[in-house]
Amino acid sequence: MRRLLFFILPILIVVTAVLTVFGVIQVRFEEDKLIDDVGRKSRSIAESMEISVKHVLENNDLKTANYLVEKFQTRERLQGCVIYDKNGEVFAITRRFLDWKEKNKSYLSQSLAAGEPRGGMERFKEYTVYSYVLPIFDDGRKVIGLVEVIHDTSFVFSRLAELWKRISGTLVVLLVLILWISIFIHKQIFVLPVLRLTE
Repeated sequence: MRRLLFFILPILIVVTAVLTVFGVIQVRFEEDKLIDDVGRKSRSIAESMEISVKHVLENNDLKTANYLVEKFQTRERLQGCVIYDKNGEVFAITRRFLDWKEKNKSYLSQSLAAGEPRGGMERFKEYTVYSYVLPIFDDGRKVIGLVEVIHDTSFVFSRLAELWKRISGTLVVLLVLILWISIFIHKQIFVLPVLRLTE
């Protein structure tokens, strides 16, 4: 039995380590790809809203702003939208993300000052979301406000959990197969010759 353990254990350790490393690399690659897709979608949505938000901010039209964010909410199931004025104060927000007002958003002042878009993962309460902020300029290229698209990323983590389950299942099946083959080889190499000699 000890000889069998010495024979099988190194093989199991090496195979487990290699598959775990490849699993981690695959999950990280998939995560980067999914987050990149979310970022690209959020950016294109924010850019498509730019003209409407510019009109709303220039006219200080709260009614149209609320209509815009509500229409956005019915169209985009996993997303939220916030319109900020030139001081970084919330002008209009989708109902789904009303709690977002409470969050400390230091990146808003940076986007207002630099006039550059910004995207990244944000933690809020027990959620992780992707936030993309696009500055809105008037005709004189002066920042008059911001539009922020908030994308729920729970589906990303559920996809990654499914991927981990598949990798773990494959690893278990492979280890059981290696164990079975090793026992068979051990029997052929060590046990049967001894039995023949004994006979």
